[in-house]
Amino acid sequence: MANTRTYYGLTRPVNDVIMGQPVPPEYLKAENTTVKPGLLVKKGTNPDDIEVCDASGNPGGWAGYGAAAVYKPDNTTTAYAADDMVPVHSGSGFHVLATLATGQSVAKNAPLKPADNGEVQAGVPGTDHIVAYAEEDASGNVQFLAKSAI
Repeated sequence: MANTRTYYGLTRPVNDVIMGQPVPPEYLKAENTTVKPGLLVKKGTNPDDIEVCDASGNPGGWAGYGAAAVYKPDNTTTAYAADDMVPVHSGSGFHVLATLATGQSVAKNAPLKPADNGEVQAGVPGTDHIVAYAEEDASGNVQFLAKSAI
């Protein structure tokens, strides 16, 4: 059964990881098989490649799902194949089902920074590169609703 909980006036997206930006600014090629929908991505080896962002990386956006067309994985937790064209959503104000890093907990409205493996963790404005703000409380390695700030 689909999750129908309402989060602060928002309903969690079903069969997608992005809300509020239906058309991604660009499509880039997955450099390897670790890019999954909802993860932070950064530029890869070539200008048209992406890979998952790490804690020290400079994120370029969020890997999408709904606009993936023929390259869409089976579901939102399955990785893209290498060389698949991935919709990359960037900008601020839209919502994303981001993945919280293992061992982390965040409260609603907490600022978020990149963690390893394309995931996010709690951050400090002015010190860290803030990529989103939590829209709900979350704990552990889970997908949760966040508002993009990149």
